[in-house]
Amino acid sequence: MTGRDPKVVAQERFADAKVASNDLIGQRATDVPLVVRGLVEAVRERAGAGGRVIELGFGSGWLLEPLAAGLPGARLFGLDLSGTFARRARELHRDRVCVLIGDMERLPFRDGAFNVIVTCWTLYFMRDIDGAFEEFRRCLAPGGRLIAATSAPDHELEVTQLVAEAAAWALGRELSVADLDVGSRFDLDTGVAYAQRHFAKVELRTWQGQMMLSTDEIASMWKKWEPALFPQSEQEAMREVFVRLLEERLGADGSLRIRRREGAFVCDL
Repeated sequence: MTGRDPKVVAQERFADAKVASNDLIGQRATDVPLVVRGLVEAVRERAGAGGRVIELGFGSGWLLEPLAAGLPGARLFGLDLSGTFARRARELHRDRVCVLIGDMERLPFRDGAFNVIVTCWTLYFMRDIDGAFEEFRRCLAPGGRLIAATSAPDHELEVTQLVAEAAAWALGRELSVADLDVGSRFDLDTGVAYAQRHFAKVELRTWQGQMMLSTDEIASMWKKWEPALFPQSEQEAMREVFVRLLEERLGADGSLRIRRREGAFVCDL
C-alpha cells in the first residue's frame, strides 16, 4: 500500500455529487432498509425533543433525508467537505437541516455542541482517526452519543477477493484484501480499538444482506472497489485485469451474489 493521502482519495471518489454505485446499492441491496432504520433508531434514542444532531460527511445525503423525516423535534445539522454535496443538501432540505462545509477532523463547533454525532463510512478516510475521535468527544454534550458506521472485513468479499486476484496478476505480487482496501483502516475489527480508546461504553450493532449484480454492473462500480491508495497507473492496470476476470468467471450475461455485512459503533459518554 502506498502513502496516498486518504482524504484526497475520498475527495476524488466523491467528486461527482451523483455516485452511480449508490443507485445500484439502493435498488439491489437487501440490507439498506435495515441499515437506515437502525441508524435512525440509534440517533432517536439519544436525540430527544430539541436535541442537536449532526451527520458528519453526509455525502449524497442518503441518511440526512430519513433523519429529517424521523426526528421532527430535533435540530438537525450536516457537515461535509464537498461544496457540491453541501449545495445539493441545502436545496433539498432548505431550513430543515443546517448544512455546513467543513472538515470533520477540525470541527467548527464549540465544546458540547451536540447530543448526537453520526458518521457513516467516513473514518477510514481520515488522516488521523484518533484525532477525529477526540474532536467528536469534544463536541458531544454530557450524556451524548457517537454513532460510527462502517463495514465488516468480509463485507462484499466476493468482489474484493476478485480485486485482490486482479492486483496479483497486474502487479506481479500477492496482496491481501486488507492491503488493497482503504476501508480496512477503520472496519468492524480495526475500529474497535479506536472506539474503546475514546469511549468507555461501546456497543456494536450489525446488519447483513446481499445483492445480485450482473457482470456489467459490477464492472461499472469499479470506483467503489478500486485499490484507491495505489498510484493511478497501477489502479488502471488492476481494473483491466479485474474486468477480464469478471467476464471469464461470470460471462457477459452472468451475475454474482454479493454478501453484505456492516455495523455501527454506538459510543456513549
